[in-house]
Amino acid sequence: VQSSEVAAIAEREIGYDLLPVEISSPTVNGEANLFIARKNSEFVGHRVMDNIMPDESSLTTCLEGAATYGPKFVRMWIGSCLTADRTALAEHVYCRDIITKVVGGAFLPN
Repeated sequence: VQSSEVAAIAEREIGYDLLPVEISSPTVNGEANLFIARKNSEFVGHRVMDNIMPDESSLTTCLEGAATYGPKFVRMWIGSCLTADRTALAEHVYCRDIITKVVGGAFLPN
């Protein structure tokens, strides 16, 4: 969405925290906003579940996208991701299997 739309979305999405983040890629540099649901939110806390896993097709898409930036980036991406229960992505058997299938076991931490 455009920057001018963020305030209207924040008004509609009650209970979410708005976090500004910096983005950087070979073609885009700038700022973006993330809407984050927190467990302690009285409005959306009931929606936050720590027992769900990434959808295989979504994780596959993310891994393939990260891999387009090269081995160093995909390794960093995998190392920076957590599952909903805050387990490192590469430490969860389900995710490790997908990582191995999509980009190869060499991208898993030792």
